[in-house]
Amino acid sequence: MRQLTILTLLALSLILSACGGGDGPVSTGGSLTVSANSGVVVDPYIANAVVLEVDAGGNIVQSATTNAAGEYNFSNPLTIGSTLQLKAGSLGQHAGLPYAVTLRRVISSEDTEPVVVSPLTTLIAEGSTPAEVVLALDGAGLTGLTEADLYKDPMAGLGNLTSATEVQLKPLQASLVVGSYLEAMTASGPMSNALTDSTDLQTLSLFVTSVQATLNAANFDQVASALAGDPTIATLTVGDFIQAAVVEHQPIVGQVRNELSTSGSVNLADIDIAIQSAVADMTMSTKNQYQMRVGQIPGSGVDGQLVFTNECNQCHTLSGGGTMDLSGKGSLIDAKLAAGHNGRVLTAEELSALATFLDGSTPTPPPTPQPVNGQTVYDNNCSGCHAVNGYDASGSPDLAAKGSLIPGKLGSGHNGLSLTGEEITAVAGFVDQYQAPAGGPDYSDCTACHAQPPNGNTFPNTAGAHLVHQALPGVGTDCSICHQTAAHNGNVDLAFPADYDAKSGMATDNLDGTCSNIICHGGQTTPDWWTGSIDVNTQCTSCHTRGTSQYNSQNSGQHGRSEHRNRACTVCHNTAKMGNHFANLATPGFETDPASTIGGGSTSVGSYSNGTCSNIQCHGTKSW
Repeated sequence: MRQLTILTLLALSLILSACGGGDGPVSTGGSLTVSANSGVVVDPYIANAVVLEVDAGGNIVQSATTNAAGEYNFSNPLTIGSTLQLKAGSLGQHAGLPYAVTLRRVISSEDTEPVVVSPLTTLIAEGSTPAEVVLALDGAGLTGLTEADLYKDPMAGLGNLTSATEVQLKPLQASLVVGSYLEAMTASGPMSNALTDSTDLQTLSLFVTSVQATLNAANFDQVASALAGDPTIATLTVGDFIQAAVVEHQPIVGQVRNELSTSGSVNLADIDIAIQSAVADMTMSTKNQYQMRVGQIPGSGVDGQLVFTNECNQCHTLSGGGTMDLSGKGSLIDAKLAAGHNGRVLTAEELSALATFLDGSTPTPPPTPQPVNGQTVYDNNCSGCHAVNGYDASGSPDLAAKGSLIPGKLGSGHNGLSLTGEEITAVAGFVDQYQAPAGGPDYSDCTACHAQPPNGNTFPNTAGAHLVHQALPGVGTDCSICHQTAAHNGNVDLAFPADYDAKSGMATDNLDGTCSNIICHGGQTTPDWWTGSIDVNTQCTSCHTRGTSQYNSQNSGQHGRSEHRNRACTVCHNTAKMGNHFANLATPGFETDPASTIGGGSTSVGSYSNGTCSNIQCHGTKSW
């Protein structure tokens, strides 16, 4: 009867919508805003996620990227009624693992900084009231939460503690439970019918059991006691333990998701075995997280370059010399930031990683900025209403030679357009200088405008990563692999054949220099086309990840064991043996048998045969 009551209440939650009273919102240009413009994305903290503010009409108002502590900061105050949400394809990472849930939060007049975006706020954004969320968690076995807890940062104050109580951990348990539920039920975020049937509630209850089994105060005490005599550990923190719990819980989430997608139900006996395995691995996994935090595991822990990008490069460079150039000045960092430099507050790990990065950085010339193309600005912002000397003749009136009018017109907020000074200057130049070609352009010779491959710095012959991709078998000079249905319209039109779709969905251009769901990249967001790169000999996880349903994920054998997944792939795999690794990028099969790359060279494996490794530096002979 209690479960029936919960089901009835939760079903009503999808009809109701959350709304908040006001205590002093500010009106800006006809819209009510709150004073807050910053906050944190947490489950626990999610780094490198792009946070969008989207208005009621679905338009993107502003965006920001989270730092290593999950913090974001917008330029302008948040508007009441708008929604904060993570950008698809840029969901970030938590505990070093790719994050898979599109988190949301609706801004109300009561919001103050920090504005927390979490799985709990996502359920509310999808239509459940705070009371219904608390009731659902209570019915699933996670009791004692208040409605106010749903909006708080569940990690606040926990990371650096050396002990914790169940009361302190409960809000974080709730966040992980709901985050796991959302990830298991759908890969892209919460469903419209979330928490309305018995399968939903059973799944929620299952994750309460698994989260509380790994992330609890007694378990931390046991782990801390087991590691107390370890000479490599100085001070173990609750943060290390929390990160380990996230890592160990992820295979459980993947197993539940896979079973639900294939059979519609979960084998509880299998999940119970997975939970026992996660609990058994918590001691070693917590030690691994500690070692990554303090830098005992090379290449792991905080990324110093990322700290520099998020905290320093607004004012400082790594080239050009002078006092603002930080290259080789890592020794100055501790003292400078300890004095409260520009209000920056960094953790000891971030300071250490930043100092190491600066001392080892090599000054490089700043990248050549891409010039603003006036025709592109016109196509994207003006062509719906205007023509230019016959170009895009469907528009009216004609703007030809009227560039001098552009700054004044756009400065008055014409049609709600907001362009930069560079864009205004570029579009003004375009409408002044454009001349319709006699008889139309001659498109028969592509290399008249585009080199093969494109190799310049200005549109339409921009190099980007064309040369790297041209060298790949099956790509070569076939432009249609990335530019299907491309038209000569002043834009770069990207579209991909279905063969290049990842298992997670259709290959997509993110309109920010990156692409998503490309089979060649294992479904992960690609590096930036203009500035990014991948070293295939060391950066295997840029395309291959563990626990996903992608064609090339690391799901076989013992990849999931904590002592394996926290080591570089090249500990076991010899990249010199990859052979025809890229022979046919448009197929889901491996071009090179992964097992054939194991052992030899600089790896820790002496030999491998029929599923068994021998002469291993880490341990004795093992069956994979």
